[in-house]
Amino acid sequence: MNTMTLPRGAVLILAVTVLVVTAGVAGQQPPSQGSAELTAAAAAERSGNYEEAARDYRSFLSSAGSSAPSPVVIEARTHLATALFVLHRYAESLDAIEPLHFPSSTRSHLAAASIPAQAWLVRGLDCLELNQLPEAIRSLKEALALNPASGTAGLALGDALARSGQLEEAAEAYRRELRRAPGTIDGWFKLGSVYEELSGKLTAEFTQQQPNQILALQLSAEQSLDRGDYWGAAKALFPVMQRSSKSDRPGLHAAFGAALLQLGYPRAAEREFKAELLQNPDCLPAQLGMAEVEALRSNWNATLDTFGRLMALYPQGLARELESSPAAPLSDAVKKEQASLPPRLAGSPAGKLWNAWIGSNGLESPPRLDSAATACSPSPSRQEQIPGYWMPESCSTALQRDLRTRTRLTQSERAKLIETEYRLGDYEAASEGGRALLRESAHDPWAYYWLVKSYSALAGECFDKLAEASPDSARVHEILARYHSDRQQLAAARNEYEAALRLAPELPDLHVGLGTVYWQSGDWARAEVELSKALELSPGSAVAAYELGDCFVQQHQWQQAAGPLERALADPAVERRARLDLAKVEAELGQSEAAIKNLIILAPTDSDGEVHYRLAMIYRKVGDSAKADEALAQSEALRRSSDQLSQRQIEALEQEGANGQSAEPPTVAPK
Repeated sequence: MNTMTLPRGAVLILAVTVLVVTAGVAGQQPPSQGSAELTAAAAAERSGNYEEAARDYRSFLSSAGSSAPSPVVIEARTHLATALFVLHRYAESLDAIEPLHFPSSTRSHLAAASIPAQAWLVRGLDCLELNQLPEAIRSLKEALALNPASGTAGLALGDALARSGQLEEAAEAYRRELRRAPGTIDGWFKLGSVYEELSGKLTAEFTQQQPNQILALQLSAEQSLDRGDYWGAAKALFPVMQRSSKSDRPGLHAAFGAALLQLGYPRAAEREFKAELLQNPDCLPAQLGMAEVEALRSNWNATLDTFGRLMALYPQGLARELESSPAAPLSDAVKKEQASLPPRLAGSPAGKLWNAWIGSNGLESPPRLDSAATACSPSPSRQEQIPGYWMPESCSTALQRDLRTRTRLTQSERAKLIETEYRLGDYEAASEGGRALLRESAHDPWAYYWLVKSYSALAGECFDKLAEASPDSARVHEILARYHSDRQQLAAARNEYEAALRLAPELPDLHVGLGTVYWQSGDWARAEVELSKALELSPGSAVAAYELGDCFVQQHQWQQAAGPLERALADPAVERRARLDLAKVEAELGQSEAAIKNLIILAPTDSDGEVHYRLAMIYRKVGDSAKADEALAQSEALRRSSDQLSQRQIEALEQEGANGQSAEPPTVAPK
C-alpha cells in the first residue's frame, strides 16, 4: 500500500480529520416517515445513539423485502451504512450499502444518478478505510458529481488519490476543495503534506535516474543545508568542486561556501563565495555569505553595504534567506558579544534588519521589503538568460514578462521562465511550468530542480495558511514548529512552540521541541530549562536526556552532564551521540577506563576514524603508547578509506584561504 509520508507530528491532526469526515457523513437528516422501526431509528440517529439506530434500520430493512429498492429503502440503507461507518464498522457498512446495486462504470450516468450522493459518499469512505482505493476514488468522484459542495467527499478523494500514489491528482483534489472552502484546516494540512511528499518523491527520482548529474548533487546539497546537515552538504559537493571543468555551474560555489561557513571555516567559505561572484555577480546567497564573513571580521561598512544592496535588489529572495538562521560561527560570535554592530550603524534600515536577524537566529516572519527601481537591459545578456544565474528581482520581472509574451520558447528559455517565477514567489506558476517541461522532456534537470523547490515552497505556504486558519490549536502550532525546525528556521520554530505551550503548558513533547530549538541555536541556559521540564513531565524521554546532557557538556559542566547522558544510552536513536559525549565527560573527570570502555563499544561502527582518534588521545594521556599508536594508525586508515570529506581536507581549504590563494571578487555596481 502506498501511503502518504506526512511531516512529523502529522498524526496529531488526524483525529480532527476523522471528526470532520464523521460530521459530514452523519450530518444528513434521517428519514422522518415510515414504519415504527424507521421512526425509532431516525430518533436514535438524531440523538447520536448509532448502535440503536443501526439495529432499528436493520429491523426495518428486514421487513421491507428484497424487491427493487424504493426511495425509502434506499434512504434507510444509506443511513444504516452511515451509522455503521460512524461506529468504525466499515466492512458491515459496505455490506449494508452494496444492495443498492451501484453501477460498475462511471459511464452509467442514469444508474449512478438514481443513487443519492450520500450513498456514494459512504461507500467511498468505507472503501477508503478498507484500502479498496480504486473503488473509493470512483465512488467519491460520483459523490462530488452529485454534490460538488461536499467537503467530506473532496477531502476523502484527495486522501484516496494520495494513498494510491496519485499525488498530483491528490493535490488538485485538495486545491479544488480549498477554492470552495478556504478555511478548511485539514485541507491546508493535507495539501501541504502532499506537496512535501511530491518534493521528496521527485528528489529521489532525480537522483536515482541521474546520479552523476551535477544539478542533482547541488539539489541534494542544498536540501542538506536546509536540514542543518552541513557535513552532508560539503561531502556531496566536494568531489564536484575538485573537477574544475564541472564546478562552473551557477550556484555550486555558493552552496559549498555556505556549508564551509556553517562548519566554521570562513576563509575557505570566502574563497568559494568569491569564485561564485566571479561568474555569477548577482548571486544572492554568495553576497549574503560574504556579508557574514565580513561581519565575523567586524568589517561593518562592507557588511551593511552588501546587506543594504540585497534589501533593495532582492526583497523576496532575501526574505526567504532570512527565515533561516545566520551561519553558526556568526551566531556564536553574537552570543559572546564579539560581533556587535556599532551603535552609529544600528539605526539604519540595513542595520535594524541585520540586528533583528542575527539577534534571533532567523526572523520569525519575513520582512516586507520593496524592490528598488533598477535599470535593466531590455535585452538581457546571454549569461543572464542561462538557467541558474541570478539577477535583481526587477530584472527578473522584466525577463519574466518578456518570456511570457513569446509564442515559442526554447527548452533553456522555458527553464529560465520557471526560475524567474520561483525567484519572484509565484510558486504555483513555477510548479505548473516545471510539470509541463518534465512531461515534454522527461529528464530535464532544471525541470526537476525547480519543481522540487516549488513544491517545497508551496508546502510552506500551506502550513502558513494552516496557522491562520487555526490559531488556537496547540497541536497545529506543534506541527508548524516541527516543520520550521526541520528547515533550521529556528526563530519561527521557537515562536510556534511558545504559542503551543501557552495553550498546552503540560505537554512534554512541546517542552522537548522548544528545548531542542534552543539547543540547536546554542542557547544552552534556555535549553536546559525546557529540557529539564520535559524530563519532569516525561522521565523516559531519551532525546531530552541526551540534549540536556549535551548542554552541560557544551558549558563544561561535566558532573551535571553524566546523569542525563547515561539515561539516554537506552535509546538507539541517540545512543551513539550520548556515548560519545559521555566518554568525553569521563575523560574530563579523569575516569579514563570508563571513557575507553565506551569508545571501544563504538569502535566497530567508526566510519571516519573519529572514535579511534579519541581512543588514541586517551591512551596517550594514560601513558599507553603502544595502544595509542595502534588506535591512531586505525584512525588514519579509516580516514583514508572513507570516501567522505575529511576534516583534514577542509582544513587544507581553510589554509589556502589564509595564504591568500582566493580569487578577488568583481566590482559590482548597483544596476
